[in-house]
Amino acid sequence: LSNYISALVAPRDIYAEHWPADCHVIGKDIIWFHAVIWPAMLLSTGYPLPRQIYAHGFILDKDGRKMSKHLGNVVDPQDVLKEYSVDVLRYYFLRVFSSGEDGCFSLVDLARRYESELGNDLGNLVLRVAKLIQSRLGGTVRTAGHAPDLDAAPVAREYFERVDAREHHRALEALWAYVRRANAYLNDRHPWKMPDGPDLERVLANGLEALRAIAHLASPAMPRAARSIAESLGFEIGTTASILDPPPGGAAYRVKLCAPLFPRREKGRGDAAAAGPPAAPPKPAAPQAPPKDPFARLELRVGLIEEVREHPDADKLYAMTLDLGSAKRSICAGLRAHLRADELRGRKVLVLANLKPAVLRGVESAGMILATDRKDGKVVPVDPGEAAIGDLAAVEGIASAPDPQVSIKDFEKAPLQIQAGKVTYQGKPLQTPRGPVLCDAEDGARVR
Repeated sequence: LSNYISALVAPRDIYAEHWPADCHVIGKDIIWFHAVIWPAMLLSTGYPLPRQIYAHGFILDKDGRKMSKHLGNVVDPQDVLKEYSVDVLRYYFLRVFSSGEDGCFSLVDLARRYESELGNDLGNLVLRVAKLIQSRLGGTVRTAGHAPDLDAAPVAREYFERVDAREHHRALEALWAYVRRANAYLNDRHPWKMPDGPDLERVLANGLEALRAIAHLASPAMPRAARSIAESLGFEIGTTASILDPPPGGAAYRVKLCAPLFPRREKGRGDAAAAGPPAAPPKPAAPQAPPKDPFARLELRVGLIEEVREHPDADKLYAMTLDLGSAKRSICAGLRAHLRADELRGRKVLVLANLKPAVLRGVESAGMILATDRKDGKVVPVDPGEAAIGDLAAVEGIASAPDPQVSIKDFEKAPLQIQAGKVTYQGKPLQTPRGPVLCDAEDGARVR
């Protein structure tokens, strides 16, 4: 422990520059030593304490298990960096792992987020704005110093609040909502169809100013990508707080086209890389593997209900849009008689994500929200608690190996029921990386 101080004194004295630490980052399994023993040592010798201690969780595998050589599920970060940049890996950990909690690392989820969030959401936005300013405005645009139609100040304030609370995943959630809002802004106004004139210039100026704010707020997570955006759009990266203080009188920017920020990758590598080198072919006399547990075939993911609409042709159904982390889903659920739309909107639920899609009276439903019937007649969705969007729910001792698609009959072969307020399978609780899946229902109630 004393190395934290002695390393700042010899061979070169840099103690005054670096101590006390603004934030001492440690693993959650050594809190006792760093929050009790180490402060006691410092106080006894007259040294100041770190201003803050931040304890992070563990990196688990895609199924929520600890990584170990025995299980063969270790992922070498150097192998991942052969396919992705350091910026991408930094973004993934900060975006997906809830602050202070364990998190599941999945190469499949990383590939999906790389393509959808980084490539499609951010990369295409930068390329589209740069190309339009080049082709329609001759490569130069003057802005007001902020985007009146895309005010970034509220986003920045929420971002700073989340960062100050060390809730980095929520800070990036707020930023990415703004990235999607900027994309929607361009899609609604169709600047590629607009005639030359002040309206076109205003829309593209707003797009550039939105990206200036995005680049500044993204720079702590992705410094290289932020600098590339700035280089393409003709501005410099300053402090993140500088976006709240726009230059008086606005500014003119000279735009140039640069290489795509997040170029397309080969498909099909995914989580197979996590298994390491291919296993040797089985011996002819090897015994046949036991049949897969019915629960292992299910893909139970945490989702966030974003939109709730009444089904146009079914009185008992809601037609909803859910965010499952890697994709949006349209799902119909028979909850209209039990919960209001505003009680569902913004709620986390557990979804059978690999249920075979069906069309229910003209509306596609790709998944099923898990719920249970209470004795008072109410139907209540199960509660994944503090789990992050996209987290997988698993049961100890059963390795998750979801089928591409399952039927309702397949789901019923793995009966789930409530015990002591928890959702269980064969007496064992369903767990996400953040804790058990809960439900406010009586013991013995079936989950469907």
